[in-house]
Amino acid sequence: MLNNKRLIIMFKGKSNSTSKRSVCIIGAGAAGICALRHFTDHVDHFNPIVCYEQIDNVGGTWNYTEQTGIDKYGLPIHSSMYRDLQSVFDTLLINPLLINSFYFYSTNLPMQVMAYPDFSWEHTQSFVHHSLVLKYLEDYAKHFNILPYISFSTRLEKLQRYNNQWKVVIKRLEDSQFETHYYDIVIIGTGRHSFPHYPPLESISKFNGNIIHSHDYRHRESFHGKRIAVIGGGPSGFDLVIELSTVASFIIFVNRGPNQFENLPINIEQLQGEIVDEFDENLIRIQMKQSGELKQFLIDCIIFATGYQFDFNCYEDIGLHLNTDDTIDGLYRHMINIQQPTMLMLGVCQRGVLPFPLYHQQILCFLKLMIGEIPMPSIEEMEQDVKEYDQLRKSLDIRDVDRHSLKPGIFHHYIDSLECFGQLKPLSKGVLKLHLDLNQIRIKNLIGYKKMTFKVTDDDYQLVSENEDGDLM
Repeated sequence: MLNNKRLIIMFKGKSNSTSKRSVCIIGAGAAGICALRHFTDHVDHFNPIVCYEQIDNVGGTWNYTEQTGIDKYGLPIHSSMYRDLQSVFDTLLINPLLINSFYFYSTNLPMQVMAYPDFSWEHTQSFVHHSLVLKYLEDYAKHFNILPYISFSTRLEKLQRYNNQWKVVIKRLEDSQFETHYYDIVIIGTGRHSFPHYPPLESISKFNGNIIHSHDYRHRESFHGKRIAVIGGGPSGFDLVIELSTVASFIIFVNRGPNQFENLPINIEQLQGEIVDEFDENLIRIQMKQSGELKQFLIDCIIFATGYQFDFNCYEDIGLHLNTDDTIDGLYRHMINIQQPTMLMLGVCQRGVLPFPLYHQQILCFLKLMIGEIPMPSIEEMEQDVKEYDQLRKSLDIRDVDRHSLKPGIFHHYIDSLECFGQLKPLSKGVLKLHLDLNQIRIKNLIGYKKMTFKVTDDDYQLVSENEDGDLM
Protein backbone atom coordinates (compact mmCIF):
# COMPACT_ATOMS: atom_id res chain seq x y z
CA MET A 1 0.00 0.00 0.00
CA LEU A 2 2.88 2.36 0.85
CA ASN A 3 4.48 1.70 -2.53
CA ASN A 4 1.21 2.51 -4.31
CA LYS A 5 1.02 5.81 -2.50
CA ARG A 6 4.52 6.65 -3.66
CA LEU A 7 3.59 5.82 -7.24
CA ILE A 8 0.67 8.24 -6.99
CA ILE A 9 3.07 10.97 -5.86
CA MET A 10 5.32 10.13 -8.79
CA PHE A 11 2.38 10.45 -11.22
CA LYS A 12 1.30 13.77 -9.72
CA GLY A 13 4.78 15.09 -10.34
CA LYS A 14 4.20 14.86 -14.10
CA SER A 15 2.22 18.04 -14.50
CA ASN A 16 1.17 19.78 -17.70
CA SER A 17 0.84 23.46 -18.54
CA THR A 18 -2.67 23.75 -17.06
CA SER A 19 -2.04 21.94 -13.77
CA LYS A 20 -0.31 22.91 -10.58
CA ARG A 21 3.44 22.50 -10.72
CA SER A 22 5.24 19.95 -8.56
CA VAL A 23 8.08 21.02 -6.26
CA CYS A 24 10.98 19.02 -4.85
CA ILE A 25 13.11 20.47 -2.05
CA ILE A 26 16.37 18.74 -1.16
CA GLY A 27 17.36 19.22 2.48
CA ALA A 28 15.40 20.32 5.55
CA GLY A 29 18.01 22.59 7.06
CA ALA A 30 17.52 26.32 7.52
CA ALA A 31 17.28 26.86 3.74
CA GLY A 32 15.01 23.92 2.96
CA ILE A 33 12.43 24.58 5.66
CA CYS A 34 12.31 28.24 4.62
CA ALA A 35 11.52 27.13 1.06
CA LEU A 36 8.83 24.78 2.39
CA ARG A 37 7.30 27.51 4.54
CA HIS A 38 6.80 29.83 1.57
CA PHE A 39 5.89 27.36 -1.18
CA THR A 40 3.30 25.63 1.03
CA ASP A 41 1.64 29.03 1.39
CA HIS A 42 0.80 28.73 -2.33
CA VAL A 43 -0.76 25.30 -2.75
CA ASP A 44 -3.09 26.90 -5.28
CA HIS A 45 -0.05 27.02 -7.59
CA PHE A 46 2.03 24.02 -6.46
CA ASN A 47 1.22 20.35 -5.82
CA PRO A 48 2.76 18.12 -4.67
CA ILE A 49 5.42 19.80 -2.55
CA VAL A 50 7.91 17.31 -1.14
CA CYS A 51 11.11 17.75 0.88
CA TYR A 52 13.71 15.00 1.22
CA GLU A 53 16.00 15.06 4.26
CA GLN A 54 18.88 12.66 4.89
CA ILE A 55 18.78 12.76 8.71
CA ASP A 56 15.78 12.34 11.03
CA ASN A 57 15.22 15.98 12.02
CA VAL A 58 15.02 19.47 10.60
CA GLY A 59 17.89 21.89 11.14
CA GLY A 60 20.69 20.44 9.04
CA THR A 61 24.13 21.31 10.39
CA TRP A 62 22.60 22.65 13.62
CA ASN A 63 21.98 19.05 14.73
CA TYR A 64 24.95 18.29 16.96
CA THR A 65 26.41 14.78 17.00
CA GLU A 66 29.46 13.35 18.75
CA GLN A 67 30.06 11.26 15.65
CA THR A 68 32.65 12.19 13.04
CA GLY A 69 33.51 10.47 9.79
CA ILE A 70 30.54 8.40 8.61
CA ASP A 71 27.12 7.65 10.06
CA LYS A 72 25.27 4.36 10.57
CA TYR A 73 24.31 4.32 6.89
CA GLY A 74 27.92 4.75 5.74
CA LEU A 75 27.35 8.39 4.72
CA PRO A 76 29.50 11.42 5.64
CA ILE A 77 28.42 13.13 8.86
CA HIS A 78 26.73 16.33 7.78
CA SER A 79 27.01 18.42 10.94
CA SER A 80 30.04 20.58 11.65
CA MET A 81 28.69 21.69 15.02
CA TYR A 82 30.93 21.75 18.10
CA ARG A 83 29.80 20.44 21.45
CA ASP A 84 28.73 22.91 24.10
CA LEU A 85 30.96 23.36 27.11
CA GLN A 86 29.51 21.89 30.29
CA SER A 87 29.16 25.41 31.64
CA VAL A 88 30.62 28.84 31.15
CA PHE A 89 32.07 28.62 34.65
CA ASP A 90 34.10 25.56 33.66
CA THR A 91 35.74 27.63 30.94
CA LEU A 92 36.48 30.48 33.32
CA LEU A 93 38.15 28.18 35.85
CA ILE A 94 40.45 26.71 33.20
CA ASN A 95 41.40 30.03 31.62
CA PRO A 96 41.11 33.08 33.91
CA LEU A 97 41.87 35.23 30.86
CA LEU A 98 38.26 34.64 29.86
CA ILE A 99 36.78 35.70 33.21
CA ASN A 100 35.04 38.71 31.66
CA SER A 101 34.46 37.28 28.22
CA PHE A 102 31.44 34.96 28.40
CA TYR A 103 33.05 33.13 25.49
CA PHE A 104 31.37 29.75 25.23
CA TYR A 105 30.10 27.83 22.25
CA SER A 106 27.43 30.00 20.80
CA THR A 107 26.55 31.65 17.56
CA ASN A 108 29.02 34.18 16.17
CA LEU A 109 26.12 36.26 14.87
CA PRO A 110 23.49 37.76 17.20
CA MET A 111 20.16 36.01 16.87
CA GLN A 112 18.46 39.37 16.33
CA VAL A 113 20.10 39.47 12.88
CA MET A 114 20.15 35.71 12.25
CA ALA A 115 16.40 35.21 12.63
CA TYR A 116 14.00 34.87 9.72
CA PRO A 117 12.20 38.18 9.10
CA ASP A 118 8.77 36.54 9.60
CA PHE A 119 9.64 34.56 12.75
CA SER A 120 11.17 36.75 15.42
CA TRP A 121 13.65 35.73 18.11
CA GLU A 122 11.71 35.93 21.38
CA HIS A 123 14.58 36.16 23.87
CA THR A 124 16.79 39.09 24.81
CA GLN A 125 20.14 37.28 24.70
CA SER A 126 21.96 37.82 21.42
CA PHE A 127 24.64 35.12 21.21
CA VAL A 128 23.17 31.75 22.12
CA HIS A 129 24.11 28.10 22.29
CA HIS A 130 23.65 26.10 19.10
CA SER A 131 20.95 23.92 20.70
CA LEU A 132 18.75 27.02 21.00
CA VAL A 133 19.23 27.75 17.30
CA LEU A 134 18.11 24.20 16.55
CA LYS A 135 15.06 24.67 18.77
CA TYR A 136 14.30 27.92 16.94
CA LEU A 137 14.37 26.03 13.61
CA GLU A 138 12.21 23.23 15.01
CA ASP A 139 9.73 25.81 16.32
CA TYR A 140 9.70 27.51 12.91
CA ALA A 141 8.86 24.19 11.22
CA LYS A 142 6.07 23.46 13.70
CA HIS A 143 4.66 26.99 13.60
CA PHE A 144 4.26 26.90 9.81
CA ASN A 145 3.08 23.26 9.85
CA ILE A 146 5.60 22.01 7.30
CA LEU A 147 6.70 18.76 8.96
CA PRO A 148 4.09 16.66 7.06
CA TYR A 149 5.80 17.63 3.80
CA ILE A 150 9.20 16.22 4.83
CA SER A 151 10.39 12.71 4.08
CA PHE A 152 13.12 12.06 6.68
CA SER A 153 15.95 9.51 6.41
CA THR A 154 15.83 9.91 2.64
CA ARG A 155 18.91 10.61 0.55
CA LEU A 156 19.22 12.15 -2.90
CA GLU A 157 21.03 9.69 -5.18
CA LYS A 158 20.68 11.47 -8.53
CA LEU A 159 19.28 14.70 -9.92
CA GLN A 160 18.98 14.98 -13.68
CA ARG A 161 17.15 17.06 -16.27
CA TYR A 162 14.90 14.68 -18.21
CA ASN A 163 12.06 15.42 -20.68
CA ASN A 164 11.61 19.01 -19.45
CA GLN A 165 11.32 17.89 -15.85
CA TRP A 166 13.64 17.09 -12.96
CA LYS A 167 14.28 13.40 -12.52
CA VAL A 168 14.95 12.75 -8.83
CA VAL A 169 16.27 9.39 -7.63
CA ILE A 170 16.09 8.92 -3.87
CA LYS A 171 17.07 6.21 -1.41
CA ARG A 172 15.02 5.39 1.67
CA LEU A 173 17.83 4.80 4.14
CA GLU A 174 15.91 2.64 6.60
CA ASP A 175 15.07 -0.05 4.04
CA SER A 176 17.62 0.79 1.27
CA GLN A 177 14.82 1.14 -1.29
CA PHE A 178 15.34 3.34 -4.35
CA GLU A 179 12.58 5.41 -5.97
CA THR A 180 12.35 7.71 -8.97
CA HIS A 181 10.12 10.77 -9.08
CA TYR A 182 9.64 13.66 -11.50
CA TYR A 183 9.14 17.32 -10.59
CA ASP A 184 8.69 20.63 -12.35
CA ILE A 185 10.69 22.70 -9.86
CA VAL A 186 13.67 21.72 -7.72
CA ILE A 187 15.21 23.63 -4.81
CA ILE A 188 18.63 22.60 -3.50
CA GLY A 189 19.03 23.36 0.20
CA THR A 190 21.73 20.89 1.21
CA GLY A 191 24.34 23.42 2.30
CA ARG A 192 28.04 22.78 1.99
CA HIS A 193 29.26 21.67 5.43
CA SER A 194 29.72 17.95 4.78
CA PHE A 195 32.76 17.98 2.52
CA PRO A 196 35.77 19.72 4.09
CA HIS A 197 38.28 21.57 1.94
CA TYR A 198 41.96 20.88 2.59
CA PRO A 199 44.63 22.98 0.87
CA PRO A 200 46.80 20.92 -1.52
CA LEU A 201 49.94 20.24 0.55
CA GLU A 202 52.00 17.33 -0.76
CA SER A 203 54.60 17.26 2.04
CA ILE A 204 52.04 17.12 4.84
CA SER A 205 52.38 13.32 4.82
CA LYS A 206 55.74 13.87 6.54
CA PHE A 207 54.03 15.44 9.54
CA ASN A 208 53.77 12.99 12.44
CA GLY A 209 51.24 14.83 14.53
CA ASN A 210 47.46 14.80 14.49
CA ILE A 211 45.70 16.45 11.52
CA ILE A 212 41.96 17.21 11.46
CA HIS A 213 39.55 19.59 9.80
CA SER A 214 37.31 21.84 11.89
CA HIS A 215 34.41 19.80 10.50
CA ASP A 216 35.52 16.92 12.73
CA TYR A 217 36.31 18.99 15.82
CA ARG A 218 33.90 18.31 18.67
CA HIS A 219 35.54 19.16 22.00
CA ARG A 220 38.81 20.23 23.58
CA GLU A 221 39.59 17.26 25.88
CA SER A 222 42.25 15.67 23.65
CA PHE A 223 44.12 18.96 23.21
CA HIS A 224 45.31 19.54 26.79
CA GLY A 225 48.87 20.85 26.84
CA LYS A 226 49.25 20.56 23.06
CA ARG A 227 51.03 22.89 20.68
CA ILE A 228 48.40 23.58 18.03
CA ALA A 229 48.35 25.26 14.62
CA VAL A 230 44.92 26.48 13.49
CA ILE A 231 44.90 27.32 9.78
CA GLY A 232 42.21 29.76 8.69
CA GLY A 233 40.88 33.06 10.03
CA GLY A 234 37.18 32.61 9.31
CA PRO A 235 34.42 31.96 11.86
CA SER A 236 35.49 28.38 12.61
CA GLY A 237 39.12 29.43 12.95
CA PHE A 238 38.58 32.24 15.41
CA ASP A 239 36.05 30.23 17.42
CA LEU A 240 38.50 27.34 17.76
CA VAL A 241 41.53 29.37 18.81
CA ILE A 242 39.58 31.00 21.63
CA GLU A 243 38.12 27.69 22.77
CA LEU A 244 41.45 25.84 22.58
CA SER A 245 43.32 28.62 24.36
CA THR A 246 41.70 27.30 27.55
CA VAL A 247 43.68 24.05 27.34
CA ALA A 248 46.51 24.34 24.81
CA SER A 249 50.15 25.05 25.63
CA PHE A 250 50.20 27.55 22.77
CA ILE A 251 48.42 28.14 19.48
CA ILE A 252 49.70 29.33 16.12
CA PHE A 253 46.75 31.07 14.48
CA VAL A 254 47.41 31.43 10.74
CA ASN A 255 45.08 34.19 9.58
CA ARG A 256 46.13 35.46 6.17
CA GLY A 257 43.21 37.88 5.79
CA PRO A 258 43.30 41.66 6.23
CA ASN A 259 41.28 41.52 9.46
CA GLN A 260 43.75 40.81 12.27
CA PHE A 261 42.15 40.30 15.67
CA GLU A 262 43.23 42.30 18.69
CA ASN A 263 43.65 41.53 22.39
CA LEU A 264 43.94 37.76 22.02
CA PRO A 265 44.89 35.47 24.94
CA ILE A 266 48.65 35.41 25.57
CA ASN A 267 49.05 31.80 24.42
CA ILE A 268 47.82 32.62 20.89
CA GLU A 269 50.26 33.93 18.27
CA GLN A 270 48.39 35.30 15.27
CA LEU A 271 50.30 35.22 11.98
CA GLN A 272 49.24 37.02 8.83
CA GLY A 273 50.79 34.60 6.41
CA GLU A 274 50.52 31.42 4.38
CA ILE A 275 51.33 27.85 5.30
CA VAL A 276 54.37 26.60 3.33
CA ASP A 277 54.38 23.16 1.75
CA GLU A 278 57.55 22.11 3.61
CA PHE A 279 56.54 19.90 6.54
CA ASP A 280 58.78 17.81 8.75
CA GLU A 281 57.95 15.42 11.59
CA ASN A 282 56.66 18.08 14.00
CA LEU A 283 57.56 21.23 12.12
CA ILE A 284 55.31 23.71 10.36
CA ARG A 285 56.54 26.71 8.35
CA ILE A 286 54.66 29.95 7.77
CA GLN A 287 55.64 32.67 5.31
CA MET A 288 54.65 36.11 6.55
CA LYS A 289 52.52 38.10 4.12
CA GLN A 290 54.10 41.54 4.56
CA SER A 291 57.79 40.82 5.14
CA GLY A 292 58.17 37.49 3.37
CA GLU A 293 59.93 36.17 6.48
CA LEU A 294 59.80 32.42 6.97
CA LYS A 295 58.87 31.31 10.49
CA GLN A 296 58.84 27.76 11.78
CA PHE A 297 57.26 26.17 14.84
CA LEU A 298 57.28 22.83 16.61
CA ILE A 299 53.68 21.69 16.99
CA ASP A 300 51.72 18.59 17.94
CA CYS A 301 48.58 18.97 15.83
CA ILE A 302 47.13 20.92 12.91
CA ILE A 303 43.49 21.95 12.61
CA PHE A 304 42.44 23.11 9.17
CA ALA A 305 39.61 25.66 9.39
CA THR A 306 39.79 26.14 5.65
CA GLY A 307 36.16 25.92 4.63
CA TYR A 308 34.14 23.47 2.59
CA GLN A 309 33.52 22.42 -0.97
CA PHE A 310 30.41 21.73 -2.99
CA ASP A 311 29.40 18.17 -3.77
CA PHE A 312 28.07 17.70 -7.30
CA ASN A 313 28.36 13.90 -7.35
CA CYS A 314 24.58 13.41 -7.48
CA TYR A 315 24.01 15.91 -10.30
CA GLU A 316 23.92 14.96 -13.95
CA ASP A 317 23.27 17.29 -16.89
CA ILE A 318 21.79 20.03 -14.72
CA GLY A 319 23.25 22.99 -16.62
CA LEU A 320 25.80 24.08 -14.00
CA HIS A 321 29.57 23.68 -13.93
CA LEU A 322 31.61 23.23 -10.74
CA ASN A 323 35.09 24.69 -11.18
CA THR A 324 38.29 23.39 -9.60
CA ASP A 325 38.33 26.45 -7.30
CA ASP A 326 34.88 25.42 -6.01
CA THR A 327 33.01 28.23 -7.69
CA ILE A 328 29.95 27.53 -9.83
CA ASP A 329 29.38 28.72 -13.39
CA GLY A 330 25.81 29.19 -14.61
CA LEU A 331 24.08 30.83 -11.64
CA TYR A 332 22.08 34.03 -11.85
CA ARG A 333 22.48 36.11 -8.67
CA HIS A 334 24.26 33.16 -7.05
CA MET A 335 21.04 31.16 -6.92
CA ILE A 336 19.06 30.52 -10.15
CA ASN A 337 20.21 28.06 -12.79
CA ILE A 338 20.51 30.20 -15.94
CA GLN A 339 20.05 27.33 -18.41
CA GLN A 340 17.34 25.62 -16.33
CA PRO A 341 15.67 28.40 -14.31
CA THR A 342 13.23 26.10 -12.53
CA MET A 343 16.18 25.20 -10.27
CA LEU A 344 17.05 27.27 -7.20
CA MET A 345 20.34 26.58 -5.42
CA LEU A 346 20.58 27.98 -1.89
CA GLY A 347 23.64 28.29 0.32
CA VAL A 348 26.02 29.30 -2.47
CA CYS A 349 26.79 32.73 -1.01
CA GLN A 350 29.43 32.47 1.70
CA ARG A 351 31.16 34.72 4.24
CA GLY A 352 29.69 37.93 5.46
CA VAL A 353 26.09 36.92 4.80
CA LEU A 354 23.05 36.65 7.05
CA PRO A 355 22.01 33.08 6.18
CA PHE A 356 18.38 32.88 7.39
CA PRO A 357 17.30 36.35 6.16
CA LEU A 358 19.19 35.72 2.90
CA TYR A 359 17.34 32.43 2.29
CA HIS A 360 14.05 34.21 3.06
CA GLN A 361 14.63 36.90 0.42
CA GLN A 362 16.07 34.54 -2.21
CA ILE A 363 13.16 32.15 -1.86
CA LEU A 364 10.53 34.89 -2.03
CA CYS A 365 12.16 36.22 -5.20
CA PHE A 366 12.25 32.75 -6.78
CA LEU A 367 8.66 32.09 -5.69
CA LYS A 368 7.47 35.23 -7.46
CA LEU A 369 9.28 34.13 -10.61
CA MET A 370 7.67 30.68 -10.48
CA ILE A 371 4.18 32.12 -9.90
CA GLY A 372 4.69 34.73 -12.59
CA GLU A 373 4.31 37.81 -10.38
CA ILE A 374 7.59 39.08 -11.83
CA PRO A 375 8.95 38.14 -15.28
CA MET A 376 11.82 35.69 -15.62
CA PRO A 377 14.79 37.40 -17.30
CA SER A 378 16.04 35.94 -20.56
CA ILE A 379 19.22 33.85 -20.61
CA GLU A 380 21.01 36.79 -22.22
CA GLU A 381 19.85 39.18 -19.50
CA MET A 382 20.95 36.80 -16.74
CA GLU A 383 24.36 36.26 -18.33
CA GLN A 384 24.81 40.04 -18.65
CA ASP A 385 23.96 40.44 -14.96
CA VAL A 386 26.70 37.93 -14.11
CA LYS A 387 29.19 39.90 -16.21
CA GLU A 388 28.27 43.15 -14.47
CA TYR A 389 28.70 41.56 -11.05
CA ASP A 390 32.10 40.23 -12.10
CA GLN A 391 33.13 43.75 -13.14
CA LEU A 392 32.03 45.13 -9.76
CA ARG A 393 33.86 42.34 -7.95
CA LYS A 394 37.10 42.93 -9.85
CA SER A 395 36.91 46.68 -9.24
CA LEU A 396 36.95 45.83 -5.52
CA ASP A 397 39.94 43.45 -5.92
CA ILE A 398 37.87 40.40 -5.01
CA ARG A 399 39.51 37.26 -6.40
CA ASP A 400 37.75 34.86 -8.78
CA VAL A 401 37.90 32.16 -6.10
CA ASP A 402 35.93 34.46 -3.79
CA ARG A 403 33.17 35.32 -6.26
CA HIS A 404 30.49 33.74 -4.02
CA SER A 405 31.93 35.31 -0.85
CA LEU A 406 29.76 38.32 -0.14
CA LYS A 407 31.61 40.45 2.39
CA PRO A 408 29.25 42.81 4.28
CA GLY A 409 29.48 45.72 1.81
CA ILE A 410 28.92 43.47 -1.22
CA PHE A 411 26.25 41.53 0.66
CA HIS A 412 24.22 44.69 1.27
CA HIS A 413 24.52 45.64 -2.40
CA TYR A 414 23.36 42.13 -3.31
CA ILE A 415 20.38 42.26 -0.96
CA ASP A 416 19.36 45.71 -2.25
CA SER A 417 19.42 44.55 -5.87
CA LEU A 418 17.56 41.32 -5.01
CA GLU A 419 14.82 43.22 -3.16
CA CYS A 420 14.47 45.68 -6.02
CA PHE A 421 14.30 42.90 -8.63
CA GLY A 422 11.85 40.80 -6.60
CA GLN A 423 9.78 43.77 -5.35
CA LEU A 424 10.32 42.48 -1.81
CA LYS A 425 9.85 44.06 1.59
CA PRO A 426 13.38 45.18 2.52
CA LEU A 427 15.23 43.68 5.45
CA SER A 428 15.31 45.86 8.55
CA LYS A 429 17.83 48.72 8.40
CA GLY A 430 18.70 47.95 11.99
CA VAL A 431 19.54 44.34 11.13
CA LEU A 432 21.73 45.39 8.21
CA LYS A 433 23.48 48.12 10.22
CA LEU A 434 24.36 45.75 13.08
CA HIS A 435 25.54 43.16 10.58
CA LEU A 436 27.81 45.73 8.93
CA ASP A 437 29.26 46.96 12.24
CA LEU A 438 29.74 43.52 13.77
CA ASN A 439 32.95 42.78 11.86
CA GLN A 440 34.78 45.68 13.53
CA ILE A 441 33.21 44.87 16.90
CA ARG A 442 34.58 41.33 16.60
CA ILE A 443 38.05 42.43 15.46
CA LYS A 444 38.41 44.79 18.43
CA ASN A 445 37.05 42.36 21.01
CA LEU A 446 37.14 38.76 19.80
CA ILE A 447 37.12 37.40 23.34
CA GLY A 448 34.35 39.60 24.70
CA TYR A 449 31.91 40.33 21.88
CA LYS A 450 29.69 37.32 22.59
CA LYS A 451 28.69 38.70 25.97
CA MET A 452 27.08 41.70 24.28
CA THR A 453 23.31 42.01 24.05
CA PHE A 454 21.78 44.09 21.28
CA LYS A 455 18.34 45.51 20.69
CA VAL A 456 17.41 45.93 17.04
CA THR A 457 14.67 48.20 15.70
CA ASP A 458 13.48 48.78 12.16
CA ASP A 459 15.93 51.64 11.67
CA ASP A 460 18.84 51.08 14.05
CA TYR A 461 20.28 49.01 16.88
CA GLN A 462 21.72 49.66 20.30
CA LEU A 463 24.05 47.85 22.65
CA VAL A 464 21.89 47.03 25.64
CA SER A 465 24.37 45.21 27.86
CA GLU A 466 27.86 43.76 28.06
CA ASN A 467 27.05 41.62 31.10
CA GLU A 468 27.19 37.84 31.28
CA ASP A 469 23.66 37.65 32.62
CA GLY A 470 20.97 36.71 30.14
CA ASP A 471 17.53 35.19 30.09
CA LEU A 472 18.80 31.89 28.66
CA MET A 473 21.48 31.17 31.22
